[in-house]
Amino acid sequence: MIVAGEPSGDAHAAALVQALKKKTRIESFGATGPLMRAEGVETVVNSDELAIMGIIEVAQVFPKFIAAFRALKAAAIDAPKATPSACPTGGPRLKIPSAVPRRPGGK
Repeated sequence: MIVAGEPSGDAHAAALVQALKKKTRIESFGATGPLMRAEGVETVVNSDELAIMGIIEVAQVFPKFIAAFRALKAAAIDAPKATPSACPTGGPRLKIPSAVPRRPGGK
């Protein structure tokens, strides 16, 4: 699972997925932008739909953020070997990895 909430995170995540695919076979899903989708990352949440600027806009789309968080958490819990990552690491994206229960033998 990989989460990118804005264009620079999408670029970093897409580059990460591309590099990982050169080393091994991976399956990935998460909150995606166009670059991640182009790399084959399955979209649980379309990050493009969450892009906003300004305080008023945050209040207007807050329910979408809550729904996105819940959808990502559920997808990570349902995936047998999911390792959540946030790109770049900061802000509310940090809450996604910590919201997923640790698996036996996991870190």
